[in-house]
Amino acid sequence: MNIDKEQIDFQGLLDKIGADPMPFLSSAEAAKFLDVSVGTIRNWVSQGLLRPYKLGGKYNRYTREQLLQMLKVSDI
Repeated sequence: MNIDKEQIDFQGLLDKIGADPMPFLSSAEAAKFLDVSVGTIRNWVSQGLLRPYKLGGKYNRYTREQLLQMLKVSDI
């Protein structure tokens, strides 16, 4: 059985299962998401309020869920 990948509605499938096609945000994207500066994101990491995922050993990445959870438990 051959599957024609051009006929598959991948975005529709992602929408149905609630998957985020871009699960990780850069520091700049995280700052924009939270309406803060990149410096604020860096400060939160330095203070231990936010723990980034390290991709490629040097790139900090964050999930939207992680950012929202950090805001819920922090007194910011």
